[in-house]
Amino acid sequence: MKNISCMKNLSTFLTIMAVALTTVSCRSEMETGNNSEISITVAIPNPIDTYTKAPLASDAFSHLGGAMIVDPSAFDLRYIVEVWSNEETPKLQYRDTQCVDDNFTTTSVLFKIPAQSLPCHLVFWADFVKQGHSEDLHYITDDNLQNICYADDITSVGNLATDDMDAYYAVVPIESISNDQEHNVVLKRPFGKIRLLATDKVDGGEIEGLKPVIASIDFKDEPFANTYNALTGKATTDRSKNFTNRFDFNIIQEDALVNDVAYEDVYLLGYDYFFVTDQNPSYALDVTVYGDKAKTFPLATKKLSGIPVVENKLTTVIGNFYSSHGNIKIIVDDKFDNQEIEM
Repeated sequence: MKNISCMKNLSTFLTIMAVALTTVSCRSEMETGNNSEISITVAIPNPIDTYTKAPLASDAFSHLGGAMIVDPSAFDLRYIVEVWSNEETPKLQYRDTQCVDDNFTTTSVLFKIPAQSLPCHLVFWADFVKQGHSEDLHYITDDNLQNICYADDITSVGNLATDDMDAYYAVVPIESISNDQEHNVVLKRPFGKIRLLATDKVDGGEIEGLKPVIASIDFKDEPFANTYNALTGKATTDRSKNFTNRFDFNIIQEDALVNDVAYEDVYLLGYDYFFVTDQNPSYALDVTVYGDKAKTFPLATKKLSGIPVVENKLTTVIGNFYSSHGNIKIIVDDKFDNQEIEM
């Protein structure tokens, strides 16, 4: 009888151990993510709630980001997610892509990402591509999101007034997951936007009858950053690329909005998006305004310095550019995060 009792106790003990080992195995599998997935909803900022339009600014557009301006019949907004291991030398474990074809600021995407190993980092990138396609357009991402570069060297940066150059990113560390856990991520811009607005009046005075037609913008500092690592959030300069620091812009007239103040009938001399680096937090530039398309009649050249470029912020340089009276103001404005800084 004692032997039978011992056998029963041993059988019970083995059963308990088997259950325990199975539980440990399942827990270990969950912690490493072998049979788990990460559900994450991703979107770009929605500026509708944070922008206030003044009555005179019904035609204002240059203060907005690309998602509010880009034509959805010509472009889609492409989202990319990559999973990177949390190691001294991170390894790419997974990549997926989704596209949004309209309502860019109000439409989110849902990624269901199989977890390879934990902890890890989710790296997101969103940019504009041709409508109906998911291939690279302005930014080359094929290698991975640690090596994003311009499609046409730095000359893409010189294509001023193309808001389809706008882009967004985010990095999300994941330590552990559960099947019912969901994440929501709002991306931000990896660069700052610079725009130049001329308030000069062409009726009366020394420039009567002359209107600005072409603005030539000549940056005086080091070449622009042209490579971006979305995992580290760092932009660098690849000097093997060809750089163009001088750009021409066809001047546009608009009722501009600057820090919620409307400026009626000003001239937009140029704007673009620039990666931010510790080495180049600001730029010096010469702005020459011409009264003809052939650039044979310069109205004036304005020499500017210390124009800041701040990540995810809009820098506006506004004032008299081609007449001898008046001053230039520099305003750094972040409407995307509901914060404003005036310099």
